[in-house]
Amino acid sequence: MMDLLFPSSFFHLLSRTIMKNILIIKCGETLPQIKSQFGDFDDWIIKMAGLSADNFRIFNLPGGDQLRHPEDFAATIITSSHYNTNQRFPWISQLKNWILTARYSNNPVLGIGFGFQIIAEALGGKVTPNQDGLFLKTSFIHLTPEGINDPFFKNTGKSFESYLNHTRHVSFIPPEVEILASNTQGTLMAIRSNKIYGIQFHPELTEKIFKIYIKTSSLPVSAHLGVKLTSEYKNQSIISNFLNMSLKK
Repeated sequence: MMDLLFPSSFFHLLSRTIMKNILIIKCGETLPQIKSQFGDFDDWIIKMAGLSADNFRIFNLPGGDQLRHPEDFAATIITSSHYNTNQRFPWISQLKNWILTARYSNNPVLGIGFGFQIIAEALGGKVTPNQDGLFLKTSFIHLTPEGINDPFFKNTGKSFESYLNHTRHVSFIPPEVEILASNTQGTLMAIRSNKIYGIQFHPELTEKIFKIYIKTSSLPVSAHLGVKLTSEYKNQSIISNFLNMSLKK
């Protein structure tokens, strides 16, 4: 993976000791052929964060790990997954309850992909299957006025390109949840409630990882073309922005 150029303010943040760990709630594993070369969901997040792995705790919910109170951690990131939020696994129900606890405790949480969808459902939203099945391509993310003014999207501009890989999408959220972004197709891409953020796009992915997802899908060979982002830094800054906001004293 290419070296990332983070803002100087973020390096100032990293120079301080983090008293609490950052929690990554791992909600499954990537494909074996990707994991063997590039690691798993949690590894990609840590790489994009620009922090030492020692600052993170990984809880693997499908693997049987038990959640602790959100206040035990400086911030939490919920990973993507190949599971669906409508599957009746006990850990999915437990995670929804945990998200509500984090919301009312005002603890910072970021959900990516599956993490976004389970946050939306926990907050009273609805997740439905995509009309055309798998959506696996790059897309421009367009910010709402609320998104433009949110430091979560610092240095991204009003729109930026990112990777999408999902068979389901958030089709409804209650009025009290803010919409921060949608894509060119009009699908919800980012929401916020208190300090909880959810994003459907994937700033943790790289071009090489994304190409393997395309290769192992049923998409035609032509789908491999044009997956290089026009401005990788805008997309990749999202995770560091979230942690910069969450860890700032």
